[in-house]
Parts: sequence; C-alpha cells; structure tokens
Amino acid sequence: MLLSTRLRNRIKLSLGLQNLIRLRLYKEDPRIPVDRQTTKKLSKRGFLPGSIHYYDFDRYGYEAYVTHWGYMKLHPINGTFSRLIDNKAFVPVLMRNNPEWLPEICISFDRGRVGYAYGFAQNGRNGGELLKAAVKHAGKLIVKPVNATGGNKVEILTGENIDAFIEEKLYTRSKYLVNNVLVNETYSARIWPDAVNTIRVVFFRTASGSNRVFRILHRFGTAESGHVDNCGKGGMVAVVDLQKGVMGKGLIYKGSARYGYHEHHVDTGAQIAGAAIPDWPRKLKTIEQIVAQLDFLDYGGLDLAPTPDGLKILEINSLPEITLCQLEEPALLDEEFREFIIKKGYRVA
Repeated sequence: MLLSTRLRNRIKLSLGLQNLIRLRLYKEDPRIPVDRQTTKKLSKRGFLPGSIHYYDFDRYGYEAYVTHWGYMKLHPINGTFSRLIDNKAFVPVLMRNNPEWLPEICISFDRGRVGYAYGFAQNGRNGGELLKAAVKHAGKLIVKPVNATGGNKVEILTGENIDAFIEEKLYTRSKYLVNNVLVNETYSARIWPDAVNTIRVVFFRTASGSNRVFRILHRFGTAESGHVDNCGKGGMVAVVDLQKGVMGKGLIYKGSARYGYHEHHVDTGAQIAGAAIPDWPRKLKTIEQIVAQLDFLDYGGLDLAPTPDGLKILEINSLPEITLCQLEEPALLDEEFREFIIKKGYRVA
C-alpha cells in the first residue's frame, strides 16, 4: 500500500527528531578522541563513540553488549517507582526504619520550608536555625538538588559560608536535600581524600522474584572531579570482584584527557588494581540486605559510601549508567540479566 505524502513527511520528521536526539546523546568529551568513521559506525549501532576505548568489541562482538540507545528507551524501567527513587529526597523516607544505613543528618528543604529532618532533632527550629545547628553539630554539610545528576549543583556548607547561603539561597532554591558530609573509610581516603568515594551496586529482579546483585564498582574522585567522584567529571571507576572484594584497574572515560585504564590513582599514586576492600564479607552481606529490602524495585543502582560507621546510602538510581555494568564483560553474557532486560522491552540485535 502506498503511503500518503503527509504520512511520509511525518515519518521523515520523526526520524529526523530521533537523529537529533542521537546526536545530542552521542556528543562525546572532546578530550577523548574518536575518529569520525568510528563515531559513525558505533553511533549507527546504538553505542556511544567513546565505547571503543572500554568495550572489547574484538573479543565479544557488538551483539553481546547492551547498546546505549536501546537501554535509554527502557526508562522508566520501574514504572511509577522510577520517578519516586530518582528524587533523592525520598531515599531517607524509604529507608527511615534503617537509620544505620543513612547519613546522620537528612533534611529536606523547599524554598526554606523544612519537609523533614531525620537523625537530627528539629525542635521547632525554622530552616535557617536548623541549618546553623546542623553545621555546628556536623562541621560540614552537603547540599544536593533532589533531581540533579552527575554531581551537578552540589554545594558544601561550613561555619564560614552558612550565613551567606541562608541569606542568598535558602528561601529561593527549590527541592534540595541536606546531609552531613561523610568521612571515607581509611582505605578509601588513602586513594583519594577530597571526595566521598562511593560504591555503585547494580541489581535486578530475577525470574524467581528476588533481587540479585549484578555488578559492583568503586568510584574515586580526582583533581578534576573535585569534591565529587562522578565519572562524568573526570572521576575514576574500578570493577569490584563480587566474591573477593578486589578491585580491577581504575578507568577514566569521561571529563579528562587522562582517559584509559590505570593501575594507580592518577593523582595520589595509590594502588587501585588488585587492592582489596577491607572486611568485604561483612560489606557484601550489608549490600545484599539493602538490595533485598528494595523488593518493590525491579532494577536499580545504589550509591553507597563506605565510612568508619558502615555503608551509608546516598541515592538510588532507577536506570544506572549501563557503561559501568559492561566494563569487565558484556551484560548480555549473563543469562539471567539477558532474560530480565528482554522482558523489560530491550531488543536484542
């Protein structure tokens, strides 16, 4: 059957919009070189051009990897719960029966109005008084917009700048979360002391109905990422062996001209490759307990901070970056995960 001119034009417009979206998604960091031919080839297959530097296509081929473009189409993978957990302010509410897994101070603000104040007595204080008391108690606070990603718009509050924040921003900024600044566990601080170095845990629901830990990675800040450990700002990430708790090489794949794999931290020189995370069996047990408690989710990425007081939940990501799940080997080689993601609507080539 022949298509009408109007329908053909609408199809062309739709394809054109998709290509524009792809171009926007595939705009890579210019400091990580990818030639035009490779960019075109990978983009056509649904991959980010930079994946040529960290996916082993020669060994595994293209079909074993989950594509970036196909993966992004799965959002919202948890249905209405995706919007819930992508809002950082809901994490303390969801986990309030397990305060040992949360930062000591969790305060939700919206234009100066206090939504909740967990772990720190509110005592009828207004927003400004509560913040001053919290800074006095903890020394440092971290302020995060509830829907921001990649460590964007994060601020550190101390006794020196708290008055300016209250006067200039407290009553104008909407929807943000305040926590005490966490302290790294000793092993983590030795690798990079100037950011909270988090553990990313990716999990999914198996056919049996239980949540399974799929991948664990450790992120570290660098001189370029500053007081956050986000890979998009030049932070490092290392795959963690689930059973042994031993880290692989640290990878920089965004935001830095020092891209590639490194056995040592690029600034401190501390060993990453082969380094074991202390007390791993206990940490893994805690991780499995947290994941089991999130039984209302089919999929997610936990960001945990290893501190002297145990693992602390910072946030839950509904659709965690798929790149991190495929650094060591393609995700689709895992039969359970392959079955899961296909049921969620992913189209295997």
